[in-house]
Amino acid sequence: MSGTVEVAFHNETKSMLDEVKKMQNKYLVVPPDKFIEGYNLDVSKYVEKNYKQLSYLSWAAAELFLRQYFPTYLVEFERNKEEGYTFGSKEEGYYVLPYIIDTLTGARTPALFYAMLDSANKAVSNLSSNNINYSLQRARAKIIALTTGIGFSLYVGEDLPTTEDKLPAIEKLEKLYEEYLKLGGDADTVSIPVNVLNLPMQQIISIGKGLRDEVNKLMKNQVVG
Repeated sequence: MSGTVEVAFHNETKSMLDEVKKMQNKYLVVPPDKFIEGYNLDVSKYVEKNYKQLSYLSWAAAELFLRQYFPTYLVEFERNKEEGYTFGSKEEGYYVLPYIIDTLTGARTPALFYAMLDSANKAVSNLSSNNINYSLQRARAKIIALTTGIGFSLYVGEDLPTTEDKLPAIEKLEKLYEEYLKLGGDADTVSIPVNVLNLPMQQIISIGKGLRDEVNKLMKNQVVG
């Protein structure tokens, strides 16, 4: 390898390492030993049960432990253009995006996608101050658990969406698809996957969003035509 090539290779490698260091400084990552420490904390007396008898740590207790063991960490939420905390729509479902920032270093975690569900674990279709507050606090507890380990044991083995949970979203997909075909949509171009019931909930929602976009395009073309 010539000297010029060696220098170029060295500079490129150094640049890549510098970028990695920048990313490490930008994103907050709790050391494994600290995460295990948080995981092993006894939170049993703060555990509550929902209507399905599933255990969860109250958001207030999660916040208490966070301030005690990670005093420089603060839970924040991404905001949309209207300075609100919620994203999504009635058709696609609503969600919030919590993250944790270290007030000492400015490093933060990536935002967590947290679907807004009501007290019966059903997707929220109409926003209200009550269900927004409920979702923000539950999202707070979850981002604390995922980042610090505090209460994380309660999420281990957490139930995946059941067939019953997915059916409303799939029914919306089918209605959208019927509308798409009635508007002259091409079945060979856009279709609902045969295995849609086995897909993750977020992928089902994503398919619905794409289908809604296609329906809107066809409706717009008919108006223009």
